[in-house]
Amino acid sequence: MNYSTIHPSSRYWPVVFCLFFFLFGAISLQAQFIYFSDEAGLLYRSDPNDPDCNVEFLGNMWTGSNSAPLIASDLAFHPNGNLYAIDGTAFYVVDLNTLEGTLIAPLVGQAIGVNALVSAADGTMYMAGSFLFEIDVNTGVTIQIGDFLPCLSGGDLAFNGGELYLACSNNDLLLVNIDNPSASTVVGTMQSIDFGFFFGVVTYSTNCGDTETYGFANGSIYQVDVSNANATFECELINGFIFGATMDTDFLAADCDYIIDLDGDNSTGALGLDYQVVHPCGENMSFIADEDVEVYIEGPFDSVVITLTGGIQDGTAEQLDYLGDIGPFIVEGQGTTQITIINNGSTTAADLETALMNIIYDNTANPFTPGERQIEVQLFASDGDVSDIAVAYVTIVGPIDYNFDLGPDVTLCEGETLVLDATQDWATAYLWQDNSTESTLEVTETGLYSVTITDDCDNESIDDIFVTFEAPPAPLDLGPDTTLCPGQSLLLDATIPGATAYSWQDDSDEPIYTVTNPGGLFAVSVTVDCGLLTDEIQVNYFDTTTINLLPADTLLCAGDSLSLDATLPDALGYLWNDGLEEPIRTIDAIGDYAVTVTLPCGDYSESISVDILDQVLTLDLGPDTTFCFGDSVVLDGEQFFPVAYLWENGSTQPERTIYTTGQYALTVTDGCTEVTDEVRLELISCCEVYVPNAFTPNFDGNNDYFLTYFNCPILDFRLQIFDRWGAEVFSTNDPELGWDGIFKGQVANDGVYVWLLTYNDGLSDQQLSGDVTLVR
Repeated sequence: MNYSTIHPSSRYWPVVFCLFFFLFGAISLQAQFIYFSDEAGLLYRSDPNDPDCNVEFLGNMWTGSNSAPLIASDLAFHPNGNLYAIDGTAFYVVDLNTLEGTLIAPLVGQAIGVNALVSAADGTMYMAGSFLFEIDVNTGVTIQIGDFLPCLSGGDLAFNGGELYLACSNNDLLLVNIDNPSASTVVGTMQSIDFGFFFGVVTYSTNCGDTETYGFANGSIYQVDVSNANATFECELINGFIFGATMDTDFLAADCDYIIDLDGDNSTGALGLDYQVVHPCGENMSFIADEDVEVYIEGPFDSVVITLTGGIQDGTAEQLDYLGDIGPFIVEGQGTTQITIINNGSTTAADLETALMNIIYDNTANPFTPGERQIEVQLFASDGDVSDIAVAYVTIVGPIDYNFDLGPDVTLCEGETLVLDATQDWATAYLWQDNSTESTLEVTETGLYSVTITDDCDNESIDDIFVTFEAPPAPLDLGPDTTLCPGQSLLLDATIPGATAYSWQDDSDEPIYTVTNPGGLFAVSVTVDCGLLTDEIQVNYFDTTTINLLPADTLLCAGDSLSLDATLPDALGYLWNDGLEEPIRTIDAIGDYAVTVTLPCGDYSESISVDILDQVLTLDLGPDTTFCFGDSVVLDGEQFFPVAYLWENGSTQPERTIYTTGQYALTVTDGCTEVTDEVRLELISCCEVYVPNAFTPNFDGNNDYFLTYFNCPILDFRLQIFDRWGAEVFSTNDPELGWDGIFKGQVANDGVYVWLLTYNDGLSDQQLSGDVTLVR
């Protein structure tokens, strides 16, 4: 619910005006400050008229997500109120709140390496390197103007009296011909007391009749005479190098003929905004300028025209009027939408400032029509020149919509918090039911909460809301864990009044769940207004097919014992065949043991037979030995009772046939005792060779061939026979083939011949040699 009251003194809706001072971010830019940066990207400002040369450090300029320093080679303010910077490779706009430089565009082509920047009064931004360029402040697009400059830029551009000057890299001061940069002329050479290079120049301008150009060498400031480049030292500002410099009024030094500034902050023309005013409630008129108004006139003028040009919605009820005395000027058009101040021949700039301070905007409508009105002020010179248009804005705010709403009554859960927010742009005061005066109120208890909001004109608006905090429901309980007999079922009921959703472990969504075989863990979540309730229950079944109380029949080692555990959940009693009634017992004797367990669903029995092992294991694989190639050895570790066998190669047989040299081990275990034996078997060559020392190849059928004889299989056989001069007379790879005493088809001579025999006996290569006598 809501309702409003209007203060009696505010019978009619008031005109509300707001004073706005032209700001660059959070730093109020005053005309007396010069802004400059150093080689590390640090930004400072200083008043050149300060005899103590005080410097204010503003912070580190930076750019990019990694907060890299912005090392600006030059800075320049623009009539749009923004501060711009270049670093030789890119063009940035700098936020004076955070000093963050936002990239507008990289510099390309001949524009790469530029290090000088300045704006003209019409918003044209110039920069210089080897060439003069125009750069678009919105896109960063550059346009080269003409050919090479006569010198390379040293780091700054500055206007003075409508002329553009450049600090050259050799400290020359160049008067730039904007239309034809290559025809620019050198005014002279700037000299510093410490032979520093002038990286920056800037023109100080509080109004068009007061312009001074300053240069910066190293960390010092000099006053520069632009007619001859004479540089006069003023003071040292920082211990470092000043790279770029600018003033928020740089661009005014480019066009200083006629200026009207309604609030004296030199913002004429910037953003089309010059002045706004504030009105108390109930009044209906406002002055269009304050005591800081400034007028500059360079030559003869005819008049100043003040016109109510925009936003007129109340017709003839809106007009301009003049409240002051008529001085050395003529005022025409009072009570209309246009007033003209006419020069009577002796009107000065000060006279015009006095006249502008006495012109008001008046609105007699009842009530006023909300909206914005604009009053434009412009000077007209005798030679046809005109000033920029200064604008006064009048913002008329209509009836405030007091129908703010705290929202509908609400129900919350205990432990929660509600923040009531009554914030309104038009509010000047808040009063809650507990006399707190913040725009928000934190609510944690049931009750009626109300707030009264007051505006500038003491109008009140009230709203309230009832907030209820509910306690959560009792905990959910599915009951204790339980056990069912085969064929039984269990009904689980999770019903909660007011519940909005149920979810069981298998995603069923009914409040009641029936448990049937098999059992397990059953869980449910119930959604209620104040949260989520959960519970779970373990349901077991007595399924004798899955019960395994006692181990299989067991063979115990001598001296060992066995623990038997017949424990079952929900068992009602235990009885062993020997009368023991405990579920757990220890067995150390041979026998048959049986247990009967009494369960809710009946009796269950199991039994076990226990024997004790008293045998002695022995194992002997025999002594280490050798055997001939081609033979084998059988190792036998077989026992005469159940045991387990394990050879070193993983074999589990009791017997093993060996064909190769090695160390062989067998482990035998009967579950109680483990014995191991090992033997070394060496495979050797038992091969014998017989070679005759004479043969008679006379073909009488007796000893006609020279042959070698073996008692074992051989490999890689080769027999060679040589005469006494070393010539080979016979060779063969066939052990069955011998020499018949023929060499090259001729009968060989009787005599002694040398033989060479090579072969492999299965273990290694062998070589024998000797001689044989051939006798016919």
